[in-house]
Amino acid sequence: MKLSDSVCQIRQEGSAIGTGFLLFDRFVLPNAHVIRGPTVNAAQFTAVFGYEDLDSEDTKHKPVKQLIAYSYGKDDKERHLDCALLELVDVTKIAEYPKLVNCYHPNASTNRGQICIVGHQGEGVKKMDPCFIIERENRLEAENKHKTENADFIHVMTQKSLEEKWKFHENQITYNSCFFHGSSGSAVFDADCKLIGIHSGGYVYDGHGKTTKSVMEYAYSMQSILDMIRAQAKIKGLHEIVKILEPYREQSNVSETPRQQNYTDCEMDIEVNTRALNETFQMPQTLYFWEK
Repeated sequence: MKLSDSVCQIRQEGSAIGTGFLLFDRFVLPNAHVIRGPTVNAAQFTAVFGYEDLDSEDTKHKPVKQLIAYSYGKDDKERHLDCALLELVDVTKIAEYPKLVNCYHPNASTNRGQICIVGHQGEGVKKMDPCFIIERENRLEAENKHKTENADFIHVMTQKSLEEKWKFHENQITYNSCFFHGSSGSAVFDADCKLIGIHSGGYVYDGHGKTTKSVMEYAYSMQSILDMIRAQAKIKGLHEIVKILEPYREQSNVSETPRQQNYTDCEMDIEVNTRALNETFQMPQTLYFWEK
């Protein structure tokens, strides 16, 4: 079995809406913004495994039984969460697939090195995208490089960043990827095949025509996600899940009640020279994409 076997496409009433992966036992992890709310009817979702090519006859459609955990917002440590946990009706024919939580190691680096993203880009078949992490200390340089190379779109970037309140979060992993729509929920592995995060989006804006451009893309690291799932499972009395995740508990005092925020697009702090917006634009204009 390959680790990529555990990555699935999430469909809602038959239509592809994102990606997820088999985290442990019969539970799949997608993004919360893909599920769109903690009170949705879970029965409308299906996890499709083995969608490797357009003519594949070996796909396995697994109906969702219920939504176990959900969080979109910040926890008490100011870490941003965008994840949900879905319980499948059964795991027939996928029971031997790797449970990716077993590939998680808390000491794996999330700030440097090569990574591989596995997911369903653009509602299509499963793909892999190898790329390199943009280190936190190099984000400004990467941002400025993108602005210089895309100077014609600086006003579009500025407007989009203001509308969506772009912000970096402490538990983000940043990189440049070709994965855009449909790939939210993809598994992110490091060079040692350790699971380090869940691909969740990008700082995206419109290019020429119908093209999509992005300053950079990002994932959320796994520790905050596992902490949230364990906390919600404990509150709900789901002792099986609490026991499974106990070995992955953060050693520090973890909050048992992650704080929810309203469902909004990602926020990003931004410093804008407002005078420059009203005058002829001259590079460089500084857009700081991280929390002060």
